Amino acid sequence: MNFDLTTLRTRQIRQAYDYWTRKRGQRPMPARRDLDPLEMVPWLPRTMLVDVSSAPFDLRFRLVGTGLVNSYGREITGRRLRDLDLGGREEKIFREYAECVETRAPSYCIDEFDLASGRHLYFERLLMPLSDDGIAINMLFGVQYSTADGHAGNGVRTL
Repeated sequence: MNFDLTTLRTRQIRQAYDYWTRKRGQRPMPARRDLDPLEMVPWLPRTMLVDVSSAPFDLRFRLVGTGLVNSYGREITGRRLRDLDLGGREEKIFREYAECVETRAPSYCIDEFDLASGRHLYFERLLMPLSDDGIAINMLFGVQYSTADGHAGNGVRTL
């Protein structure tokens, strides 16, 4: 884990982390089949599931909640992470996702950038690995709270 739990700013991100921890039990990480959307209602609109493929390593958004779509300004479900407009930070953000896979542990960040559309995004994101077999990470479970105006207090609840 690359963060101290006390640094999490958003209550729902902390709830998602606690949920992931409960679902994994004594295992290093839960499987996708362990997640139940009915148990994730408070943060479901800000949830993403990202397929992880190897040879070559790549990341594709399988599911993106409506809150994230609204923050980003368009649908990104089915798209590769590398193909998104991330304000010139594509490689940095790709490395952050890859870090979660490589370390086999949750990865947390706070960042902001401007999209080519002119939209300014400020966000807090937590990525957590999932594995169907307990060994290979085949998916990331992420929760991200974003604002389109750069103010952390707009739609973001602190712990």
